[in-house]
Amino acid sequence: MRTKFKCASCDGVFDRKETHMDHKNPVVPIDLKKIVKKYKEIFSDDFLNVIKKDRKESEQFLEIIIIIARLFCKKSEYQCLCINCHKQKTLKENISRKEVRNGKIRKS
Repeated sequence: MRTKFKCASCDGVFDRKETHMDHKNPVVPIDLKKIVKKYKEIFSDDFLNVIKKDRKESEQFLEIIIIIARLFCKKSEYQCLCINCHKQKTLKENISRKEVRNGKIRKS
C-alpha cells in the first residue's frame, strides 16, 4: 500500500507525486524591504560597511542572508500541500509582494 499525504489547506488525501512540501512562511518575505530595515537596525553601520562598501550592496547582502535563513527552516515550519493549493498559495504571495512593491498594501 502506498503512503498518502494530507493537504494542510484543503484536507484532501493525495499520492506523494500530487503534493509539495511548502514553507509555512514564504522563503521570500511579502515585504522584504521591511524585514531588511529591521535587520539593519540590529547590525551597526560599521558592520554593514565592512561587508559591503555601498549601502545598496549591503541591503542586497542582507536580503540574501534573510532568504537563505528562511529557506533552511525547522521541520515544523513546513507543511504538505496538494499541487493545486500550493499554486494558489504561491499566486497569492506573489500578488501580495507585487502590491507591496507598488505601494498598494493588501489587507488580509
